[in-house]
Amino acid sequence: MLTLDVFKALLCNTLLVHHGNVMSNFLSLILRLYGHGNVVLPSDEPWQDLAPKFPSIVGTRQIIIIDVHRVQTSCGYGVPLYDYQGQRPTLSAWAEKKGPDGLAQYQVKKGSVSIDGLVTPIGQLNT
Repeated sequence: MLTLDVFKALLCNTLLVHHGNVMSNFLSLILRLYGHGNVVLPSDEPWQDLAPKFPSIVGTRQIIIIDVHRVQTSCGYGVPLYDYQGQRPTLSAWAEKKGPDGLAQYQVKKGSVSIDGLVTPIGQLNT
């Protein structure tokens, strides 16, 4: 399974924890996927083959490859109904305004260390 990480994942929230363990939570489908993941950054060789499999979105910072070993579903009885009305334009407009260099600087500044203090693949690249 491949997921594209822009600033937040497009179709799901993907949590890559230390030692490559991954949990993807598809809220709209009440589905969780557990497995082992690897991050591919734009500077990595596999990027050229993988990136065309996704829509081109300004601000994309990594692709996460997940080897799924467990799938969990939920009844979803407590999840409210929502109508999809489309993507918000705010993120794309913000990213385009920053430009490629500004985005790269922002991603290094804000994405080098996880919320729990672990160095991320972006942080490893810049050390």
